[in-house]
Amino acid sequence: MILYLLRHTKTSCPEGMCYGQTDVSLALTSHEDINSAVERCEDIEFSSVYSSPLQRCALLAKEVARGKKTIYDNRLMELNFGTWEGRLWNDIDRTEEAKQWFIDYQKSTCPQGESYNQLIQRVAGFLDELLWHEKEPSVVIVTHGGVIRAIHSIVNSISPIEAFRLNVDYGQLLKMEYKPR
Repeated sequence: MILYLLRHTKTSCPEGMCYGQTDVSLALTSHEDINSAVERCEDIEFSSVYSSPLQRCALLAKEVARGKKTIYDNRLMELNFGTWEGRLWNDIDRTEEAKQWFIDYQKSTCPQGESYNQLIQRVAGFLDELLWHEKEPSVVIVTHGGVIRAIHSIVNSISPIEAFRLNVDYGQLLKMEYKPR
């Protein structure tokens, strides 16, 4: 199966804000940004669009789908940063909780949030179900940078640390082949 992974476009959040699963609005340039992302998908043959339900992904998914089936799945939401959501990373970095989390973000959970391993587990569940139910050879997945890196880690059997080397810009489209193990 071919996965076309599309990251949402730029948000209206201030630079350096932690917003994970907070349903933030898109930047003022969203119309142009969405049009550019849709253009990158014009020549792709796909059966369905899967998307995070957060509006920054859902709005883009609707445009990319061009009337095809769109399925919203909570497992495609960004990492849940818990009480850090809506705060600036510069303020979060100073806390003892953040210092512990950055030492081992894979296993440590954000306060009232989740760890990166928990994110990988929910994304792996989505991918397993996708292989089981989707009969077509390719799909578009509109989601977030952390989820795209988790998919990269799962599909290519690499560590999360290696997956974070993958550059994922706003509105960027990536293609990956996913085979059952």
